[in-house]
Amino acid sequence: GLDTFTFLAVHHLGVRKLEALVTTLVFTMAVCFFINWGEAETNGADLLYGLVVPTMKPYMLTQAVGTIGAVVMPHNLYLHSGLVKSRTVDRKSPSRVHEAIRYNLIESALALAVSFFINVAVVATFADFFYSDTCAPKSMACVPAGAVDDDDFDRTCSSGFASGTAGVCAEIGLAVAAPALRHAMGGFGRVMWGVGLLAAGQASTMTATFAGQMVMQGFLDLNLAPWVRVAVTRAAALGPAVVVALSTAHNAPLQNRINEWLNILQSLQLPFAMVPLLYITSRSDIMGRFKNGGRMSLFAYAVAVLILVINVALVVQFVLDKDTPIPHGPGAYAVALGYGVLYFWFISWCVPDLFRRG
Repeated sequence: GLDTFTFLAVHHLGVRKLEALVTTLVFTMAVCFFINWGEAETNGADLLYGLVVPTMKPYMLTQAVGTIGAVVMPHNLYLHSGLVKSRTVDRKSPSRVHEAIRYNLIESALALAVSFFINVAVVATFADFFYSDTCAPKSMACVPAGAVDDDDFDRTCSSGFASGTAGVCAEIGLAVAAPALRHAMGGFGRVMWGVGLLAAGQASTMTATFAGQMVMQGFLDLNLAPWVRVAVTRAAALGPAVVVALSTAHNAPLQNRINEWLNILQSLQLPFAMVPLLYITSRSDIMGRFKNGGRMSLFAYAVAVLILVINVALVVQFVLDKDTPIPHGPGAYAVALGYGVLYFWFISWCVPDLFRRG
């Protein structure tokens, strides 16, 4: 409840104050996660090589797609678009509009870059302390034995934790991350992780609530008071979240998979926000002289196609993997194919005259 009242109080002071609060939370998150990363012994050359050359083993695809969803969250595309309306711009002056476009481009790119490097810090930290070739093929990490219950690990693994604790292969979700960091880095690392997570949760809650308002205004023409907006979006979000949390309270592995697939679902949903945005901003009858240029449109659509291909590859891998807890066989594959057809049909429905108008 405290974050709700904080959101309402700050929003009452204006959008700029709200942006300043979110920026403070993101800065806090970045500082905490980068402090932990500073304690890791990351090989800079290997990190840069991995960022430039897309090399990864098949079992890493799930985490890679989840990272895409965590960095480029689809609802934030609506948020960035909606925030344009809060800027005071002389729309009758082409030079002023071009200037506003340039600054909004810088703002959006900076936001994505910060999100990307925060995720790099988290991934690099956990990779340095907990990655093991023995555990990774099963989507597990080498964590301190004292951080997990006796029946939650698969096998032992070599480790070099500061506490001297033996390592075991186990899933490293939110329930295990804090005690694992305590064994690997000491109590300070666990505190930094907790503060960073708290700041991340508050920032995500506020931006998602604000993005929800943008969507409701744009699609449903509903301009709600801030307190009503918070009540509606919180009720819609907290209901399913509470049900899932209570039903998985005693099943940490299931909680971990749900958290992972929530990020993956954001990647699967990304085309529904990205493709219409690219389509609209490339239309001369809508944007006039400010539409995307040819090279920009080509690059943007290439990225969109790449994300679609990655999403399809992940779903195919998930459906064909005999270890996944879903039915297998011709009937199940036919159902999955049907859902795939509907998925692409809905995406194409967002831009019905894509090939008929410029």
